[in-house]
Amino acid sequence: MMTLLTILTSGLLAALLMGLVGFFLQYLGLHRADMITSVGTLFTHEPKRALSVGWLVQLTFGALFALAYAFVWSYLDHLTFGIFLLVGAITGFIHGLVVSIMLVIEIAEHHPNPAYRNIGFTIALSYIGTHVIYGLALGYLLGTFQTHYEVISHVAAFRLKVGVG
Repeated sequence: MMTLLTILTSGLLAALLMGLVGFFLQYLGLHRADMITSVGTLFTHEPKRALSVGWLVQLTFGALFALAYAFVWSYLDHLTFGIFLLVGAITGFIHGLVVSIMLVIEIAEHHPNPAYRNIGFTIALSYIGTHVIYGLALGYLLGTFQTHYEVISHVAAFRLKVGVG
């Protein structure tokens, strides 16, 4: 149970950092899209609720993707702290690339709020960058816990126990 709680908590913290970095990029004027509110408006048409709904979605998916990341990482042998950071950055980059392609091609064209339909290259880059931040943060947290609790090896043992992979 400690393992699942560790992964979910790490995912929540990494998702929180990712969202805060997105707000900071917007505050600096590096892009004009509020990522959290944009996601929230996909689920609610009430602008006043979009931010809170967006954070709920952000944190929920952050925890769920942490499980997916840990599952994939459990296939790797001898993960050191530095390797956790590297694998986190690479996994976050790939995840961000997929999300950016989906965002630009599919979601932006059909977004219920016209203000979020004009997605440019800098917004796609910021999505990739914030996903790299998520991967690095998750790698940092799970790498730290791995040193003390063998988190990923527990995931690998569970995977073998249920016959996956």
